[in-house]
Amino acid sequence: MLFANSSTLRYSLRRHHGTDQLLQVRLGYSSRLISQSPSAGLPYDILEETPLTPIADALFPLPLRELEDPLFCHAYLVELVSSLNLDSMSCNPIIQKITSLVTQWAAVDYDAKFQLVVDIDYIQMFWREESRGPVRRGVMVEERIVLDKAGVAATVAAAAAGKQGMGGEECSVCYECYDEEKGGDKEVAKIPCGHMFHKSCILTWFQCSNSCPLCRAKL
Repeated sequence: MLFANSSTLRYSLRRHHGTDQLLQVRLGYSSRLISQSPSAGLPYDILEETPLTPIADALFPLPLRELEDPLFCHAYLVELVSSLNLDSMSCNPIIQKITSLVTQWAAVDYDAKFQLVVDIDYIQMFWREESRGPVRRGVMVEERIVLDKAGVAATVAAAAAGKQGMGGEECSVCYECYDEEKGGDKEVAKIPCGHMFHKSCILTWFQCSNSCPLCRAKL
């Protein structure tokens, strides 16, 4: 019997109002003892997990005007990841998500002020393995929480139920609250896939893309 190990990346993204266009990357580490190998794709129990230890906190410029091209933005983010000693292949889902968000925001407002906070937790996982075969190691992305899509889902549900107020939910293109933007009188549009946005925001988005900014459904 031996201890085998693998690793996973857990990450979340949050946008805050700011005075500039910044990307904050916060790295953490923890270890986890699990009941069985995750390689088979079967559920496993977490037997023990150590508290998260911060290992890095870095700020980088994220200029929308210069990063509106997805290929250039992707290359820029790969360089940032490499500067933090992270493997770009393992972080590719995170890089792709940030690239998608930057492209969306650039299409709406080059001069928007924000700070995008990205928490990346590196979790080393250990389990007991009976076989004497080679120990399997690898890195995978465990979970993703992106800018709280639950708010948009709640807005769609409210509209379907015939409610008039937007309940303080946000447009997922400009990230402004429906009921605060211009006194709540900015027109809201629902597109065929069911997601809702400010009408002016989604029309601007459709000048650059023919898919939903959230679910990527072709329209």
